[in-house]
Formats: sequence, structure tokens, C-alpha cells
Amino acid sequence: MLNCSEFCIFYIKNINGSLDRVIAIKYNGVEKFTFTYNVSGQLYSSTDLVNGKVYTYEYDSLDRLIRATEKTTSGTFVMATSNQFDSFGRASASSYTFANNDLLNYWIEYN
Repeated sequence: MLNCSEFCIFYIKNINGSLDRVIAIKYNGVEKFTFTYNVSGQLYSSTDLVNGKVYTYEYDSLDRLIRATEKTTSGTFVMATSNQFDSFGRASASSYTFANNDLLNYWIEYN
């Protein structure tokens, strides 16, 4: 067994051996962060065990991040970010929704 008394990062190899994925980070022998991936190998969720937060990520068919959500480890909604793209595939808008239902929108224009 690996001695992880100070700082360790754990990897899992893809079946074909070409890709490594971080699945956990430990510091002083205590797990601080965990990570999961979808079948496409994209980050699906990350859990911050120090601050009690869980982040989930959604992607479109072109592998672009379209939504990220932050919740507490007990499931309480904190905030969500949604991204939109124009017909050229460029970022065109981002929306932030907060627990108090406040909404913040950004639009991006190109010349």
C-alpha cells in the first residue's frame, strides 16, 4: 500500500492505458477531493470534502460545458451556471442562478 502521510493524488488508468484520470486527492492521509467521469471521459462531478461542496457538469453533443451546478454535500442548491453557444460554436451567453433565485446573465458579442 502506498504511504500517503502528506500529499497524494490517485489516478485511474483508462482501459487502453492512454488516459489517466484523477479520482481522489489526499492531504496528510485524509481524502480532500474526489472526482468522477462520464463515459466520454469528461469530468462529471467533483466533491470538495473540505468545504462540503459537490459540483456536477453537463456537456452537449459537441463536448462543450453547458451546465455546472454547485450543491452542498447534503444536497442544498447553491448555484448553477448555464452556457450557450452561437452557430459558429463560440460562447454566446452565460447565466448564473443562485440559491435565492437571483439570476445574472452575460452575453458575448463578436465583431
